[in-house]
Amino acid sequence: MAELEDSQVHAHFVDGHERKKSLVGITPLPLMSALAKMYPFLVVVDCLLDQVLWISSDNKLNFIYLVMEYLALRVLFTSSFIPFNLEAIIMYLIGITCSCFLPISFAYYIKSVYNELREGEPPTMDEIMDLCQNVVNKLKTIRAEMLNLIGGNGFSVRRLLTVCVILSPLQYALFKLRYLDARGFLLLTFLSASLFHSAAVQTTGILLWRLVWVRNLYHAAWNMDEECISLNQYIEYKSEHTSDKVHINLDEIRSDLPLETAKDFTFFLRSFLSNLGSENYNKSFVITKQEPLRKFHVLEITVIQNQRKWDLEGWLPRLMEYERPTFLLELAENNARKCSTLFGLESELPPNWFWLETTWRFEEWKYCNTQWVVLGENDTPECFTRTRNLKRLAFSETK
Repeated sequence: MAELEDSQVHAHFVDGHERKKSLVGITPLPLMSALAKMYPFLVVVDCLLDQVLWISSDNKLNFIYLVMEYLALRVLFTSSFIPFNLEAIIMYLIGITCSCFLPISFAYYIKSVYNELREGEPPTMDEIMDLCQNVVNKLKTIRAEMLNLIGGNGFSVRRLLTVCVILSPLQYALFKLRYLDARGFLLLTFLSASLFHSAAVQTTGILLWRLVWVRNLYHAAWNMDEECISLNQYIEYKSEHTSDKVHINLDEIRSDLPLETAKDFTFFLRSFLSNLGSENYNKSFVITKQEPLRKFHVLEITVIQNQRKWDLEGWLPRLMEYERPTFLLELAENNARKCSTLFGLESELPPNWFWLETTWRFEEWKYCNTQWVVLGENDTPECFTRTRNLKRLAFSETK
């Protein structure tokens, strides 16, 4: 029992996803050879990412490396003139020592990794794939957190320009008032980037993020309020991006409908579209008899409804100020704009458009976390938001 108390247990966590058998059991030999040669490089990259993300087994050693890197950078940024005092000389000597030790230590680590892999058993395909997946996941984590700093999950020129507009006057003031010089600014940037993933900084950020006014201030800086898109603008956008046409021959379908009024059109389209799949929505139809007679466009309008779960009140359409609007019009996949309520959309339908369906078709709710990441179709304790699609068909006669 005493031996167990003094021993250390190390665990290696990997993704619990199912790997395709084609990657493991039926991998071509040239690909296996290339991955085996890359394995030492992946081990080194994985170790460097552990240091950057502060998830190595020894965080104390990580902090020591950070201090040594800081001292080495101070020497590189120091001018050729050194004040003749004991403190400056000692710091300069320590910096030179760190500058020599760090590259030697890194080279020794790479050499030891190659020697260990050369003397030991070659890695299996499972180990190589797990290591590749770990490296990819860590790079995705760094990318996501860098993008979150500029207020979004994807690259945006507008957000990048916002960062430049906000930070440029601040940097100019710091340099102009001589609070920081170029060397101090670069060192401060390096320390901020190096300490960002440390437990202290991450914990402090989580505690600050729990304050509502902090979240409101953050999203007010990055997410400017968007104007509501009208149903007319939505229809114009969808019509411009629809080029598919479906030809209908009345003789073939044996329809004797006069199709003179919008009511006739509606009755005909309902009976005709009931035999078609949803893949034919959002298309232009051409009705022909012996020559083209009528052309009309059928559009499926998709509205996204969002709700949040509140304590003691349950699910309500009342959302946080910085969150999504209650209703969104879906322009394309991952592209939606704020819109009015369902009753407002019905009144916004242009005069030359007519509803094919009398009511909206409600899909099932998809339950999400606070970041609107879908967790499933059932409400669970970790679900705080939910979203669903509402769809309705409309048509218009075209020229």
